[in-house]
Parts: sequence; structure tokens; C-alpha cells
Amino acid sequence: METVTEKIGHLGGSSKRLARRLMTIGESRLELLLLEAVEERVRFIRLLVFALGLFASGLLAMMTLTAAIVIALWDHSPVIVLLAITVIDGLIALALLLLLKKDMHEEEPFSATFDQLRKDHAALEKALS
Repeated sequence: METVTEKIGHLGGSSKRLARRLMTIGESRLELLLLEAVEERVRFIRLLVFALGLFASGLLAMMTLTAAIVIALWDHSPVIVLLAITVIDGLIALALLLLLKKDMHEEEPFSATFDQLRKDHAALEKALS
């Protein structure tokens, strides 16, 4: 029969192992969170550079195209030409906005970290019950 001291020692050892496991799990989850934070920062910067480049080159191209079309069709009807170009530019801008929004919402930030934390929570609940 075990003495009270042996039971307390066994309980203390189990507590230490559990604490070490929880610390290891916490450390790995924190590393995953930091890795995803770096990935999200890189993704954000890439999207920002693409959006700025798209804006600058698109604006220059549209201004040049608009000027060329207006000059070419000035004799026929300048108002109709300008309205048609406005509609076309608006549709292009709308299409680009939809593509940008799709790319921005394609992946939820830190989804792998949250998934892993949910799994850890479920496993801990299972182990403790």
C-alpha cells in the first residue's frame, strides 16, 4: 500500500509533466502565431504594392487612352465620347475592386493558429474529463 508521501510525490510528478506539456504546446502555438503574423505582413505589403502599381499604371493608361479617343472623335460628339469613356472606366474600376476584395478575403488571417488552438482545447477537454 502506498503511503501518503508517495501519492503526493506521484501527483507532483504528474503535475510537472502536465505543466511541461502545456508549456510546450503553448510555445509551439506561439511560434505558429508569429509565423502567420510574418506571412500576413508579407501578404499585406504585396497586396499594397500591387494595388499601388495597378492604380498608377491604370491611371496613366486611362488618361492617355481617354485623350486619344477624345481627340480622334472630337468632330463627331465630344460629350458622347466622354460619357462612353466614363462608363467604360467605371466598369473597369468596379471589376478591379471586386478582384482586389476577393484576393483580400481569400484566406482568413491566422486560421491555422485558431484551428490548432481549437484542436488543443478539444484534446485538453477530452483528457481532463
